[in-house]
Amino acid sequence: MWDRTLKGDERIAIIGGGLTAMDILTTLFRHGHDGKVDLITPGGMLPPMQANWPKADEITPDGRVTTAHRLLRLWRANLPDDDWETPQWQSAFEGLRACLPTIWHHLPRQERIRAGYRLSRHWQLARFRASPQTVAAARAMLNSGQLELHSGRVEAMTATDQHAHLTLTNGQIMLADRVMMATGAGRDPLVQQCHDDGLLPRAMQGVEVDHDFQVYDHHWRPTQGLYAFGPPTAFSRGDVLGAGSIAKEASALADRLSDRLSVRMGEALR
Repeated sequence: MWDRTLKGDERIAIIGGGLTAMDILTTLFRHGHDGKVDLITPGGMLPPMQANWPKADEITPDGRVTTAHRLLRLWRANLPDDDWETPQWQSAFEGLRACLPTIWHHLPRQERIRAGYRLSRHWQLARFRASPQTVAAARAMLNSGQLELHSGRVEAMTATDQHAHLTLTNGQIMLADRVMMATGAGRDPLVQQCHDDGLLPRAMQGVEVDHDFQVYDHHWRPTQGLYAFGPPTAFSRGDVLGAGSIAKEASALADRLSDRLSVRMGEALR
């Protein structure tokens, strides 16, 4: 919903550079907002535009991918040199994405951390591509000079009666009349409490699970009866953020639970 109290010349800072940020830019553009817009995101980039890419075959790695270095080599070997907005590039990416959960699950924990630092930022942008309409709005604002992209992270923010003061990790200070958060979901309070209480090992903001989706406790033992799937398990499972991926994981977990229940019922009836 459009905020009718927003003045047309107000300077806006957007923190985040994914699809939510693209929606904000499109809304500002369509309502004729004239004020300067500063967008702050770690890579200083916006998502590529979704192309009409052909269905891709799942890529099968040659041998086991057991290190972040090998995963990066697999990435480079299978993605063409084309622009990432071409159908060929996006088709190849989807083929690579299909095999990631299996590869990721077999990577040692330290190698997952290394791979996350190397690939996560670009992977997320390539994974969640933007619609042509939002890309057109963002490019129009960039071309006119209204929109400026900043590479970095916000370290602190304070407010006065006149402006919000944003301090970036590189020391740069920015002023804004309004600040709009587009950073996605924050830390899950329940998971955070479990981490703080020492009940779960820290897993880069989520939980760690075994191949049956059972959550590991702080002794790295599967917790009987406690399961997780979807975004909180990304560190263990890899690319499980989209609705399709979550649905597949939910179905797989339901099958496992059904099988276990059938076994227990059979044992009880003997």
